Amino acid sequence: MKKTIIVEVIAITIFSAIVKAGILKHLDNLLFNMLYIGSETFVLVFSETASIYLFAALIIVIAVADLWRYRKLSLFSAGLALLLILNSLLVYAIKLFFQIPRPLTGNNVSTDILDLIEKFSYPSGHTARAFALASYYSINTKINGKIMGFLYIWAVSIALTRLLLGVHWFSDVIGGAAIGILTAQLTQIILPYTIKALPLRIARKLLRS
Repeated sequence: MKKTIIVEVIAITIFSAIVKAGILKHLDNLLFNMLYIGSETFVLVFSETASIYLFAALIIVIAVADLWRYRKLSLFSAGLALLLILNSLLVYAIKLFFQIPRPLTGNNVSTDILDLIEKFSYPSGHTARAFALASYYSINTKINGKIMGFLYIWAVSIALTRLLLGVHWFSDVIGGAAIGILTAQLTQIILPYTIKALPLRIARKLLRS
């Protein structure tokens, strides 16, 4: 997996540089004009199923279920929390580094850091979270193939809704999908080290394998 991650990091870096250079701008504009429908209620609501708030709520629900049944958190729950943290940090760092404006917004002049991040387009955070979640489940569970397929269809649909709503360019959702898959794999590598960094006593009290 480590070799795969290195290849993915290189690919994402190259793709991000291509996006920043504006090489895909014509394609982005073409697809934006083809797909943009505005803020349709159903599309907007469906798109928000990949919001950071619902992602956090999912983690809390799973953690509470663990504590209710086992009096400890599962490694799966801990991994989900780490996944959200890694995904958010990586997405926001890239947004700030490349500073690509969203469609219809023009250049950003806000001085508020959180508002500033949200005004930037690349990569799509919703798409990154959707693919991160689907990939994490794919790596860590043995759920039915049809359910796994449904999760990836949901992730692709989230990417499509970001285009339909006109809040992202096509290149944003491609980058977001790649980053989501990458963070799911990074979580697998970093989680054991994160647990080892905890005092043994605390780890034993909080976590179950």
